[in-house]
Amino acid sequence: MIDPTKESDAKTSLPQQIGERFWTNYYYARMRLLRRLSRRRRAQTQERIPALVINYNRLTWPKAMCEVLETWNVEPILLDNKSTYPPLLEWYANCPYKVIRLKHNLGHLAPWKSGVAYQLGKYYMVSDPDLDLGGIPSDAPERLLRQLQSCPNLRKVGLGLEIQDLPDTEIAKSAREWESKFWADRVSEGFFEAMVDTTMALYDAEREEVDFFAAHRSDYPYVAKHLPWHQVGELTEEESYYLKSITKRTHWSYVEAAPISEPANQVQRQGTDLQKTP
Repeated sequence: MIDPTKESDAKTSLPQQIGERFWTNYYYARMRLLRRLSRRRRAQTQERIPALVINYNRLTWPKAMCEVLETWNVEPILLDNKSTYPPLLEWYANCPYKVIRLKHNLGHLAPWKSGVAYQLGKYYMVSDPDLDLGGIPSDAPERLLRQLQSCPNLRKVGLGLEIQDLPDTEIAKSAREWESKFWADRVSEGFFEAMVDTTMALYDAEREEVDFFAAHRSDYPYVAKHLPWHQVGELTEEESYYLKSITKRTHWSYVEAAPISEPANQVQRQGTDLQKTP
């Protein structure tokens, strides 16, 4: 995946290239420092596993997700990528969940680029904001945790994604073709070996050096719906605002950014200062 905000070196002046290299080195040095500090502070037990929902200009879906997450006995935390949607900002001001509002849009890797993920404890969950979690048993976190603890070679264990009831649309067809392979390699009862990006998954913070995509996905009934694949009909006002605001649209309908495994000189610093709501 390519960062859509990045300009080619040919169009970048020497001072700009030097500045970008400085901030790139700063960014990675900061990540290494945060990792070391987090290991020292990390508690051996957690009352509730924190669940980061990465959000940008969406309201209806992340709100519903947080309501379900509360029933799972995890702590919903909204990590906002500098949203501008007025109804969302109004909800943030009074919502019952913790909201961390970033000063810059750090994309789908915001938990790590911002450093927030390194402050959450040994186990934490991360998800994009566009899943339907309804119908999934409330012991989902425990189910994912047991699998993660039994497989030390994994970075994370995530939920499976529903593809059997997708509508007859081009986006759904593309998603089905891509996702089918993730249902092919069963590794144990209830789990498949399958890459997970930032769909709902449980992470072990002690495994930061493990391949970011090394993962298992859960089988039924621990399967979520990725809502953009299921959309048909006219767009709502909220959806129209969101689609006009994103940099690049894919069949995931989310802002693409450079994966954390790319070389340092291919990642631009986008800002890491945090602004928390009261």
